[in-house]
Amino acid sequence: MRFWPEYGFGLVVPDDASITAIINGYNAIHPDDELEDAYELVECMDGADNLWRLYTNDDCDGMTVRLFSGKEIYVDECLVVYAQKESTPFNAPYRDIEELKEELKKAVGQYLPADFDWDTHLGWFSCSICC
Repeated sequence: MRFWPEYGFGLVVPDDASITAIINGYNAIHPDDELEDAYELVECMDGADNLWRLYTNDDCDGMTVRLFSGKEIYVDECLVVYAQKESTPFNAPYRDIEELKEELKKAVGQYLPADFDWDTHLGWFSCSICC
């Protein structure tokens, strides 16, 4: 078995309640699609400006979320909507967190409740993909 690293930053959704909220928001806007799970959501978002990925323990190992607030959590499942601009140790592609948040609100905001807590869902995601 081989592994390769996958990582990036953006909107990280490691909790079932928030994933369900996104699916419900999508279904409210697109009632003809009637998505049932996160796999269908990610498939439906193929080709969107921001890359949408769902990671599970079935195909990943060591899934880690490092929120910009400083909290680090290990998860069994995580929906990630990656930022459009890539960051490196030598490049800060966004002026600040607010610029990143505005980009992601354009990509996902219409599917989320008005009281969604963006600050607890922005951060880095990393894992090893099994193949």
